[in-house]
Amino acid sequence: MRRNSVGNDVKAKALGCISVWPSAAFVVKYCGAGMGPTFDDARNLLDRFAIFPLAEGSKSPQKGDRWRRYETERLSLADVRRLWGFEQKTRYNIGLLMGASRAVAVDVDDIAEARKLYKLLPKTEIITRTPRGAHLIYKAPEIEVSPAVKILVKGIVCDIRAGASYVVGPGSEVDGKKYQAIGKWTWDKVPVFDPGWLESKQAAKRKVEPIRDDTLMRIFRATKWSEKVEPAVEHQGWHDRFFWYMCQLRDKFGLTLEQAFPLVLAFNSKCKPPMCMRGISHKVSDVWSKTNGEKCHG
Repeated sequence: MRRNSVGNDVKAKALGCISVWPSAAFVVKYCGAGMGPTFDDARNLLDRFAIFPLAEGSKSPQKGDRWRRYETERLSLADVRRLWGFEQKTRYNIGLLMGASRAVAVDVDDIAEARKLYKLLPKTEIITRTPRGAHLIYKAPEIEVSPAVKILVKGIVCDIRAGASYVVGPGSEVDGKKYQAIGKWTWDKVPVFDPGWLESKQAAKRKVEPIRDDTLMRIFRATKWSEKVEPAVEHQGWHDRFFWYMCQLRDKFGLTLEQAFPLVLAFNSKCKPPMCMRGISHKVSDVWSKTNGEKCHG
């Protein structure tokens, strides 16, 4: 069976392992491993993207390769022939630079979720089926889009590859699994990415319950009081004053060790000289190990 190259429509009858989405065919299982990207794969991508070589069988750049240089040093056809030509024994994978290609990729790690998102977003003709999910690729908008990890797009968790980032291109192979091109791979009808598709990260977080006691007010009062307290000074009752200060936080303001510790560190920074961390640890343990109401100084 002839290998499918970038730029061709993916046909169900040709591969025998295709599930059709609205307006596009989408690979949902693999038809076996190949031999890495071919010269045709790289040449066809070169017409559409800023590309660069990744390490063989990997999603990472080659060791020691400053891959960001490819954003301005675009590969030529001669470079592609040298890297992916028929005589080349090393099968470099292909990276697609998003910023230099004026593109944004929506990276979904689950194929079922990718199918849902495809139906919710404007239809793109540039899709890569990845080992676990899919890359939906769009034209970059005029405003800058920043890369993002685990962000919601139409309620689905995705990564956004944009600007100074890249995705693995079709034809590449990682752990024996192929990255496959889906759709026509032409820019003509590819929609522009809309930052409005991104939902606030707060939407993915659980609701925070309000604090229903006076803890914050006690910490606030202790903080304001601490700002006015004179520091401990060497040869002027240094140890007794430091001990007294911590006792006030415990008894006067009712703070726990966890609540008081930042204030203790701030007070220590004013003291002359400051106490070492071992000394602070010993003193706070001594003060807060005593039961409530027990005299902790003297």
